[in-house]
Amino acid sequence: MKIFGYGVGHFINDLAAACWFNYLFLFLKRVVKTSAAPSALLAGQIADGLATPLVGTFSDRTRTKYG
Repeated sequence: MKIFGYGVGHFINDLAAACWFNYLFLFLKRVVKTSAAPSALLAGQIADGLATPLVGTFSDRTRTKYG
């Protein structure tokens, strides 16, 4: 049951992120009227791709009552 809960949580997280990225893209293109919208989203994905393994590594090495 715990694995199912993690799977549902991950799915909802990805769904919320997809909604946010679509909103941000439309906002940058139609409201701000910038042509840099794809570059901004790409930069965010690159930053996420670099930060996720680093945060995972540091959290795996942390020994506190929280983890």
